[in-house]
Amino acid sequence: MHAHEFKIHAELEDHHWWFKARRNVILTLLLRFSSKGVRHIVEIGCGTGGNLRLLGEYADKVTGVDVSSDAIEYAKERVNGDMLLGDYHVLKDKWHDVDVVLLADVLEHIEDDTGFLGDIIESLKPGTLIIITVPAHKILWSNHDVALGHKRRYQANTLNNLWENKPVEELFFSPFNFILSPLVFLNRFLQSKDKNTQQSDLEEHSVIVNALLYFLFNLESRWMRYFSLPWGCSYAVALKKI
Repeated sequence: MHAHEFKIHAELEDHHWWFKARRNVILTLLLRFSSKGVRHIVEIGCGTGGNLRLLGEYADKVTGVDVSSDAIEYAKERVNGDMLLGDYHVLKDKWHDVDVVLLADVLEHIEDDTGFLGDIIESLKPGTLIIITVPAHKILWSNHDVALGHKRRYQANTLNNLWENKPVEELFFSPFNFILSPLVFLNRFLQSKDKNTQQSDLEEHSVIVNALLYFLFNLESRWMRYFSLPWGCSYAVALKKI
């Protein structure tokens, strides 16, 4: 991700409709599939800390890990927990204490996503919950993905292949960002495909527009308490180490 995108994330993620609604999707999976009394949540690729600010209310301890020093500096100002600079290897002495691992829009940044996820799974103790979100559908690839440093967008089968034959149980798999997906498709169709554009789709909206988009998107986190959605611009997954 380009450095200026971290500044945009830090400024927007507390109130922007997309970040708020995605946090609620993550929280829904945490509350639905975690055992009571979560001790330690680790977010790998924590960015500027918005997810951990919320999840810290539901765990005794949170730890964030990111390879960007810019992201870690923002996160340290915002999160009450350990914010570690580096990749998942910095957790080598902490895995035994981890109950939940969050990978929120991280795997699409990793060249060897299969090996990356496999190494993390092998490091976890049995019973650990793994929550994953990723962007979906190659057809939606745009300058937004380029600006955020994505390597790919996922199809359902390519995402499932990442944990095939791994010691995990798939608890939940669903697309999300379903209601607003027609607007996303239209926006991606209309925007320029100039590969030199260095800006994501993230922007400030009016209070009314932001509230409306949040209301519509947030309906999905309520539905996902009970069932998977038929379509969406992202995927959400819950796995359990066995």
